Amino acid sequence: PYLDRQIMAIAPRLIVTLGRYSTAYIFSRAGLTFKGITDARGKFYNASFLGLEVMVFPTFHPAAGLYSGSYRQILIEDFRKLKVKVSEMKLA
Repeated sequence: PYLDRQIMAIAPRLIVTLGRYSTAYIFSRAGLTFKGITDARGKFYNASFLGLEVMVFPTFHPAAGLYSGSYRQILIEDFRKLKVKVSEMKLA
């Protein structure tokens, strides 16, 4: 698929998945067990994806924050965690 080719071309160290569908896809290709976005979100997972060693960070799709104040707060917390990790990994 196109997404796989793009990931191979970019060879990212960190993949942030936004929402259930993208998380389920990346988890399935990386051999990770996906129990749902609510369970997976906000955690960092080390994975092998198409031969690349990557870290995966799932969170809710940003549109969820538009519909629910509680999701909005969770998204803010998740992106704060992500900011710290990006800094630690010297990605920015």
